[in-house]
Amino acid sequence: MPTTATTLGEGFAARIEYDVDEDGEVEDVKVFSAETGQDLTDLLAYTGQIWDQAWNAAERHMLDQPVTKQARRAIAADMAAMCADTPYACG
Repeated sequence: MPTTATTLGEGFAARIEYDVDEDGEVEDVKVFSAETGQDLTDLLAYTGQIWDQAWNAAERHMLDQPVTKQARRAIAADMAAMCADTPYACG
């Protein structure tokens, strides 16, 4: 489970853990207090600006990671599916 440290809201230090699905998309984000280690995921209620900031931080961290062969294959498959019936078809 990848982890990143960030600041949420107006200076709240947080540690964010997340999973990445087989398509390379972020899923199952969990937010912890950087100071106490307390799991704050349920307190954020999966909505609102703070939750969005946490999710975006997880996505930015994931996108900064080196691209794996599995991720490259998923990207190529997505592109092929989008372009299959167009003049831009690629494999």
